[in-house]
Amino acid sequence: SQPQKANESTSSTLEGSVTFLSFTHSPNALEPILLRFLGKVMLEIAVLAKKYDVLDRIFYTGVFEKFVESVKNDTPEISYFLNLSVIPRRKQTEEYINSLIDKVKESGAMGINCNFRNVTPALIEAFHRSKLQVSVWTVDRKSKMAKFSALNPDNITTRKPSLLIKVYNKKNR
Repeated sequence: SQPQKANESTSSTLEGSVTFLSFTHSPNALEPILLRFLGKVMLEIAVLAKKYDVLDRIFYTGVFEKFVESVKNDTPEISYFLNLSVIPRRKQTEEYINSLIDKVKESGAMGINCNFRNVTPALIEAFHRSKLQVSVWTVDRKSKMAKFSALNPDNITTRKPSLLIKVYNKKNR
C-alpha cells in the first residue's frame, strides 16, 4: 500500500485559528525521516508564529500519540489536539469517554481530535466539563456543518471553510 502524504488543511474556528499541516499515518520505516521533517517544519512554524505574534492563535491538530513527545520537545509553546480513534460501539459509554479524557490529559494535549462520525453530544459535554476541547474532522457537507455547529465543538476541520463560515453565521443570526 502507498504511504499517505501530508495534507494541507484549513481549520475554521470562531477565533480564526489555522492548521498549517496535518500528518496522517505513515509506515514505520518512514517515521525517523518524518520526525526530522516534522521537527524542522514545527520549528519554522514557531519562529513565524512568534514573529507575527500569533502563538496564541495556532495549534496542531491530528497529533498521533507516537508523535506527542516530538511535538512537545520541538515546539512546547504550541498547543495541540491528540488524534484518537473513537470506537463507534463504545462512544456513548461514560467509562469509555472518561478513558479518552484520561488519555488526553496524560498526553498534555488541549483536547481530542477525531472523526466527526464518532463524536456525540455526550463526548463533547464530558470533555468540556473536564476543561478539554473537542476538534472534529473532516466536515465538508452543509448538513453536517449545521449539525456539528449546533453541538459546539471547539474546532471543525473542513476543506470548505467559506461554507462553514456561512453555516455558522446563519446559525448565529
